[in-house]
Amino acid sequence: MPQTTTCLYSTVVNTNAAEKTYSFLPPHGRTLAINGTLTMAGHPVDAIRRQTRYSSKAHLDAFEAALSSGDLEIRDTPNPVLYDETNVESKMLTLDGGALFSADPCWLTGSSSTSLSV
Repeated sequence: MPQTTTCLYSTVVNTNAAEKTYSFLPPHGRTLAINGTLTMAGHPVDAIRRQTRYSSKAHLDAFEAALSSGDLEIRDTPNPVLYDETNVESKMLTLDGGALFSADPCWLTGSSSTSLSV
């Protein structure tokens, strides 16, 4: 598997029935078409906080309101990466077909995964 960093990004989707401008989306507000997406580095909350330090509370409130109303949906966020001191390796959690897996981080060239289902 080729090296990639896609697991470090988040994607949000405009699920509103119309094109909509979200002033809180980085870097300085974004207009998303119906089912339009925006991909950003890191978690959406962190990306919104990074763009401005003065109105981050207002932007976070607006983000939460858009999620609660169903206008915006979080499609993906960065997978949690955990370090195993016994095996001296990092693994990330992934979900596929309803099953949770432990997998090598996306930025590693080779990949392996182990099912965590019981």
